Amino acid sequence: MPRAKHGLTVRLLMIVSLSGQAFAQAPNHHSVTVGFGPGAAITEQDARDIIQGMNVLLAQQGYCECLVAEFELKSAPQAMMGTPASVDTRADFDAFRTSGVTVNLVEAIDWCGGYNPPALGCAAPGGPVVLERTSPQPALAWLHEFGHAQGLSWSSHNGQAHNPQSGTLMFSRLGGGRIDAVECSALTQPSGVAGYKTLSGAARACISSPPTPGPAALEDLLAAVWIHGVPYDEVTDLGEEGLTRVRDVLQSSVYDLWPNSVLALGVLGTGEDLKILEMILASAAQDQSAVRAKLNVPIAVGYLAARNQDGQATDFITSHFTPKAAEAYFYEQAADHDRLESLSRRFIKANLYAAALAPPTTKMLAYRFDVQQAATVGQFDLRVGVEYFEGLKETSSKVRDLGFADYMRSLGDQ
Repeated sequence: MPRAKHGLTVRLLMIVSLSGQAFAQAPNHHSVTVGFGPGAAITEQDARDIIQGMNVLLAQQGYCECLVAEFELKSAPQAMMGTPASVDTRADFDAFRTSGVTVNLVEAIDWCGGYNPPALGCAAPGGPVVLERTSPQPALAWLHEFGHAQGLSWSSHNGQAHNPQSGTLMFSRLGGGRIDAVECSALTQPSGVAGYKTLSGAARACISSPPTPGPAALEDLLAAVWIHGVPYDEVTDLGEEGLTRVRDVLQSSVYDLWPNSVLALGVLGTGEDLKILEMILASAAQDQSAVRAKLNVPIAVGYLAARNQDGQATDFITSHFTPKAAEAYFYEQAADHDRLESLSRRFIKANLYAAALAPPTTKMLAYRFDVQQAATVGQFDLRVGVEYFEGLKETSSKVRDLGFADYMRSLGDQ
């Protein structure tokens, strides 16, 4: 069978429409380029594997077998010069508009339409597409952000009604990754994102009235990719029984469920749960999910402080001051000094976010001021500027104005 330049088999697909009539059509190709910043390097083989995973998602049986679009890697991933290592502000995100590549990989995303450290990806209609290099289920995360770049949101697409169901590509909590007809159509349209070829065609073999699934089981909810942060209402619906099970997960070795369980504990738990969060920080588990769980601990503490006005949570936040002090949590997991610095820097930034969520007591305001001063004069390097700290102030004001619950819901609108 003939092969394309980049090792992808040239396929002629036999697609069956809903009427049962068969026809042959070669898939249209998205030609993808990948760039990465400091701390976010990716090999050519890893990029190919992710893109092949995207194609598998497009072709899987579910709501729609979207067989008229296919992705291919145009060239080896390239190191990007002059772009931010992480997205901390709107200016950081906008810097990728001229990167010239389709997918921009960074070490961390803390801003996406607003300050939101749990976010794993961010995209705007027409691009750019920016994702954390270590995002779980990367094929699903990349494809979801491509959907945003193609104009898909969680509620509309170019004026078309689009209410993605649980389990579909554009649902805010990524699980099954099934494609519906609106999503498939968007993925086969011409795009302004750098690196795309012009596409044409429409969804085929799509179920016109897909079944509506029920609520996700707790394990499925915790295993899903929370691409834009905590699915607040789904988590709060877990109630006391769910809280008990979340606590059990965090006292087990099911590391894949730890990152989201830590965030869920912050949404559901009490000050007593700080003991569990401290246990997570003390873990020497080498699993990447355990590392992400540690990075989520300050955020969960911020949730506890905002919800419960908890003095213990406040004390936890203000006791973590410098990246150097935070390094102790990551000695076992960091492969080298640069990685250790990166993780501790991310931890302190997550802790600053927690301080913005917490009640603005004199102690908390003094902590935020001290960290800003230390970072500004170069006592330690968070690699952020004044705009970052202004964003934290805006976040604090928004939490006070909206209340914690509505603030959390508003993150889904960004």
